[in-house]
Amino acid sequence: MLSGLAAILFGHIAELVKLRGLAAALYAGAAAFLLFALGFALAGLGRWLALAHGVEFPELWIALGLVVVAVPFIGFGLALQTRKPKTHPATDIALIAGPAALRLAARKIDARLIAVGAVLVAGVVLGRRLTR
Repeated sequence: MLSGLAAILFGHIAELVKLRGLAAALYAGAAAFLLFALGFALAGLGRWLALAHGVEFPELWIALGLVVVAVPFIGFGLALQTRKPKTHPATDIALIAGPAALRLAARKIDARLIAVGAVLVAGVVLGRRLTR
């Protein structure tokens, strides 16, 4: 039973780490695009100052395009960072502990059975509320 509980908790932690890792990778991609945009913008600004408004500068348009590409990376990174995991460990723990409690309760019908039944019902109710 304890190995099942540990597996559920480690699975939950692994999912959180995966989501945070994806968000970090998207932030790194956005940072790379912003660095390229800064380089192109500086090159374009240097030509603009040198030629004093003579021609259109494609470097500035490239820089703007890279910034536009970086914005969705930031948006998706924020969405993944704030997203909650799909599963909640409380429901899985309640499902694993339930059969053991039923086996304990099946031995005799007495006050202990009623107490275990109350704990099971309270656990299911609490697990349902935690997963909402």
